[in-house]
Amino acid sequence: MDERKSWQDNTGLLYEFLNNYSCEWPALSLEWLSTQPGSDSFPVAEFLLGTCADGPRENYVYLVDVTLGGPHGVSMENREYGVRSDRMGFEYGEGKPVYNIRKRIHIPLGEIHRARASRVEGSLLAGCVCASGESIVFDRSVPKDTEPIDAGLRIKEGDGHESVVARLCGHDSAAWGLAWSLFDGEQLLTSSDDHRICTWNLHKSPHDTSGGKSAWKAAKTITPVSTYSTGHTKAVQCVIPHIDHPAMFISAGDDGQICVWDGRISDHEHAFFPVVKDPTDAFNAVSQNKFKAHLLATGGTGTDVCIWDIRNCGYPLARLSHHDKGSNAVAFNEHRDYLLASAGAEGKVVVWDLRDIGKEQSAENAQDGPPELLFVHQGHTTAVQDICWAPDEEHEFHISSVSDNNEWQLWSYVRHMLCIKDTARRLHAVISCTHALYPCFVPLSCSLVV
Repeated sequence: MDERKSWQDNTGLLYEFLNNYSCEWPALSLEWLSTQPGSDSFPVAEFLLGTCADGPRENYVYLVDVTLGGPHGVSMENREYGVRSDRMGFEYGEGKPVYNIRKRIHIPLGEIHRARASRVEGSLLAGCVCASGESIVFDRSVPKDTEPIDAGLRIKEGDGHESVVARLCGHDSAAWGLAWSLFDGEQLLTSSDDHRICTWNLHKSPHDTSGGKSAWKAAKTITPVSTYSTGHTKAVQCVIPHIDHPAMFISAGDDGQICVWDGRISDHEHAFFPVVKDPTDAFNAVSQNKFKAHLLATGGTGTDVCIWDIRNCGYPLARLSHHDKGSNAVAFNEHRDYLLASAGAEGKVVVWDLRDIGKEQSAENAQDGPPELLFVHQGHTTAVQDICWAPDEEHEFHISSVSDNNEWQLWSYVRHMLCIKDTARRLHAVISCTHALYPCFVPLSCSLVV
């Protein structure tokens, strides 16, 4: 029995929820925007997806509603992996369409490398960066009475150009990083192969070419407010805003550097602090812990996912080892400061429990991986390009992932895995405390395999 068939046969034991959709084209970017109550007690999640079709094929940004199986997944009797008419995975939804496109925008600028939406309350803007180096900002609002374009991801009608707000022109080569300010819904960051980071403010329009005949040409063209070109010596793959400080941001590059930038410093050549410099790795992604802002996680061409303390980054706090190849994305959980997910180039998505770093384990358990290894998702067969946790607390253990063979998956591992580890941790603490108070205390011999 091959590994794929073995995984499918055991999904009912490993997952509370599992859904696999085959898109028409591959995607490098995926973002879980929100989760709202739906009809018949099935919640609906909204996603932003950008295609990566090469050659003459057209690329699109999609806003897609996905019907979920409930906050606690799918009932046990339906946890059987099967091939449905529109998808693969568990049965739920009573035969209703699971995927509904709410909006589609044609992007005639090459492959979409990253698409992200503003999270500032009241903002309905989103953007994408492309292989051409340009970025597009668009309005993602959809009237409430609008019918879905189609119950799938294979549509040809409409281009959505009327939603385009602005074109951002400031990079000379392919752009990879894009992130919105957490404090201002009209400020964003981009990074590119040209070693540069650009900051943008839609309030300010240094150059405006509106007035063209088509909606696409009528979109105003904006140049960057600031350009930072001295920190990195190679492509800047990722840029994110600092969790706590509106003027600061963090970048990761192919030169093995993680830089922290301060936009308040007028001299851009001295506005950065290279907090990490690892010549053995080229970083693809960086994530900041929203509860402990001094903690960073990085993924790159090396097989290890690294945890860093931004206050002292001379060496990583921990190296998390389980991927066979590099990591394309890393993401801290939105609600648990100790959970981290990483997307591997070999096709695995690994969930880590940082509380167990350095924990002692038996030789038998060590064969399955390090103690901080919580779960390994093996639903993809090729490199996983992007991952995201659910933003709402009710679905806090749900993850969505997309790979370069067109597979888009939503899944949630069974929660008792985390509960078992919590129970083992508390039991170990009780035994240690009792032994400290009563040195003669000898616990019964037992083995708890996590």
